[in-house]
Amino acid sequence: MVETPVEDSARIARVCEAARRRIYSGASMGALDTEGWVAELWLAGRKPVHEAFGRFIADGKLTPETDAEFGSLKDGRVEIAPGFAREEEARFSGWHAATLRFSGDYMRAFLEPALRPRFLALSERFADAAQAEFGALYGRCAHLSYREMGAWVHGSAPPAAAAALVHAIGSFAEKPAVNRHALEALGGKTPLDTLCAAGVKLDADALGSLIGAEGGSLTTREGGAISMTFPLGGPIRATRASRIVARKLKVGEGE
Repeated sequence: MVETPVEDSARIARVCEAARRRIYSGASMGALDTEGWVAELWLAGRKPVHEAFGRFIADGKLTPETDAEFGSLKDGRVEIAPGFAREEEARFSGWHAATLRFSGDYMRAFLEPALRPRFLALSERFADAAQAEFGALYGRCAHLSYREMGAWVHGSAPPAAAAALVHAIGSFAEKPAVNRHALEALGGKTPLDTLCAAGVKLDADALGSLIGAEGGSLTTREGGAISMTFPLGGPIRATRASRIVARKLKVGEGE
């Protein structure tokens, strides 16, 4: 019996949510368990970040010039989506953001150990090209807004990296890491500005120690930019790390 589109969508949602339950019970996730999942690269900066994407993408795919391995994948799709929800745009005045949404073979590559380093390196290339001050790479069920499988977080400096982790990962957890009232009480022009100000005393060593408690690692790149990565075998470690950092910034739940 052939499924209707509605039945197919419902089945895929059930499969994806079953995988979510497994990872929250402590299981890892393999590249064969990706039905219904997407990987997303969120980038934000003072300039329109999406303007840098054109040379990397053609006809909904990464070009071979961008990455020979990813460019050869037949069933991969990438689309550019807004980086802020329309109802939230006013809260982020002065910032520009975009999300690259990867599906099909690209999502499988995100979970393939041999290809994971290439995906992280590609994320850095996008961030550099866009002159992004904040960035995050993660996975989620396509029909849900909750973000899991945090893999990589970028900041132009340690406070920006902390802000990116707390906002892009922690704020979108099923149980948010951020107490919105505590965040708003700190003032600040936008949530990103507020988080950066709250973390202004964090240096790379301190931030690395905080995320290291959940298996995260931190690299200081040329120019002082920060890259934080989380292991493939720990799909919710970035979420847990975001809670630790949110509490350090005095905006965590329970503060």
